[in-house]
Amino acid sequence: MKQKNLFLLVGPPASGKSTFLAKMMPMLEHARCISRDDILFALVVEDEPYFCREDEVFDCFIDEIRKAIKDYDNIFVDD
Repeated sequence: MKQKNLFLLVGPPASGKSTFLAKMMPMLEHARCISRDDILFALVVEDEPYFCREDEVFDCFIDEIRKAIKDYDNIFVDD
């Protein structure tokens, strides 16, 4: 079985996690980045409170991680 790598990027807002990933991803083969913020902004409409769909966001986030583990060798999770 081929080795899979799961990298969790955590830190305070605006600490450079997404910037780091934007620079790293083009250099990696068979890699996927999953951003909780991307999922959140895709689900929450402009006038809704930030955390109004937190359960749905979390479920989508976990589902995307599970799918990526099956299909990719390097998975970066930006939370």
